[in-house]
Amino acid sequence: GWLTHEAYEAIGRVEGAVARHAEATYESLADSDRSMARRVFVQLVRPGEGTEDTRRVATKDELGDGGWGLAQRLASARLVVTDRDGLGRETAEVVHEALIRSWGRLREWMTTDRRFRMWQERLRFNVRQWELAGRDDGALLRGVPLAEAEQWAAERGGEITADEAAFVAAGAALRARHDAEREVQREREHRLQRRVRNLAAGVAAVAMVGLVVSLGFAGTEARTRRASQRLALAAGAQTLLANDLLDPALALAMEATRGDEVPPEAELALADAAYAPGTRLRLAGH
Repeated sequence: GWLTHEAYEAIGRVEGAVARHAEATYESLADSDRSMARRVFVQLVRPGEGTEDTRRVATKDELGDGGWGLAQRLASARLVVTDRDGLGRETAEVVHEALIRSWGRLREWMTTDRRFRMWQERLRFNVRQWELAGRDDGALLRGVPLAEAEQWAAERGGEITADEAAFVAAGAALRARHDAEREVQREREHRLQRRVRNLAAGVAAVAMVGLVVSLGFAGTEARTRRASQRLALAAGAQTLLANDLLDPALALAMEATRGDEVPPEAELALADAAYAPGTRLRLAGH
């Protein structure tokens, strides 16, 4: 029942003994369990930012059903310790931090997964803040952090909890609502701009007709006056037609072609207005 100092040094002290035991236990696992073992162990390590990695307590939900079952088997092998936290949740953690420092395979896993685990720790902090805020939209991710979360969730969705996935999805849904609202606002602004342009075009056309009519009354030769009026009416009709004001365009074109000696420009304006696609009468009040 005694361990000599010489034997203790020979087995590499605590670090070496734990590392060898962890590697032997890992090698004894079935191939299907080895990838799960990696997922379990990296969840039991808190990645350091400029400091050493340390062990962390992971809940059963964070490990998932398959991971929790393996964690219990690793507890039997004395690599993991299971317990319950103050909220009654089942938890697991590595038996000793020497495992994190000395087991080469775990260090390699953490090197590969460091970016993901550091992001996941930040995500978990954000989820806790969201829960404390009553899941208020103001605590959701936006912009680049949301895009990063969506990318990680797509790549490694099996390693985040349902609450973490719901947090990312809620941020994406909020962004979609804001995008829809901005699109509605842009459409309102475009409609307003079109109405202003159409109104300006209508005013310009009426002013043009009024000017030509007034000039026509000042003329001395009736035929020249009427021809000028027809051309002005035809030009006004084309202007209104270009701005989708079909009804007044048609009215001006019909007036331009009334009577004899109709110029080709007036006939063209009438044809364009008569065959233009679109609504002839809009009952906007209903």
